[in-house]
Amino acid sequence: MSTRLEKMSKRLGKSGQRETVISLRQAEKKEWIKRIRFNNKKLADEVLIVEKKWAKLAYELDDRFRDKKRDLITYPIVRNLLEREADRWSRTYRNKRLTREDFLSKFYETAWLTIEKYSWIHSTYLYIQIRTAIKSCAKDMLRAIDCNSRYAFHSSLSLAEGFEDFYPDASGDLEDVVMERIFQENLSTQDKGVWRALCEGQSQRETAKELGKHRKTVSNSVARIKNKYNEFYKGMYGA
Repeated sequence: MSTRLEKMSKRLGKSGQRETVISLRQAEKKEWIKRIRFNNKKLADEVLIVEKKWAKLAYELDDRFRDKKRDLITYPIVRNLLEREADRWSRTYRNKRLTREDFLSKFYETAWLTIEKYSWIHSTYLYIQIRTAIKSCAKDMLRAIDCNSRYAFHSSLSLAEGFEDFYPDASGDLEDVVMERIFQENLSTQDKGVWRALCEGQSQRETAKELGKHRKTVSNSVARIKNKYNEFYKGMYGA
């Protein structure tokens, strides 16, 4: 028996138990797909097509199964999902300096791991698991950038309009601390959006258009950010 079969056997238990659990899981999935089809037939069709492809490959439960999964990771529906989501996330968060290729590379890795772990016993269809996994992956990538103080400081250096007069003549380490605190802790969601857009070199007019805000709203956000910057500068220097 192959290593994969041994692991699967231990995980699923005795034959009778295994058949019962798998039958229950399949029944749960069928009920779920009925509900989804009522509201989103296209998604339901994609789910079942990918599941059918996986099932066809899964009959080869031996050491070659790992290589066969390459057929699934490049399957048109799966590939289109990964590319479509990479396009969407890179467009939405282009001010994070994450490219489409950054997202796509991580999405392929995540999808591969999801396929590796998938089995008959799962109660959720493979296609849905891949969708959920890459969404979590994208959020983790964005969270990692927000937690990276070096990146926050680097972004602040590219401010193009209205902020040059507020850079203190101080050491990079102190400026790093100020920037990090402003960017991560002391700005509202709206002000963060304005900050990030300006970090990309956009004008206030362009920022307003991108965020769907009135130009006056963006101007007010800029004023608030400047005031907070000055407050932190005074607090850090005691001036």
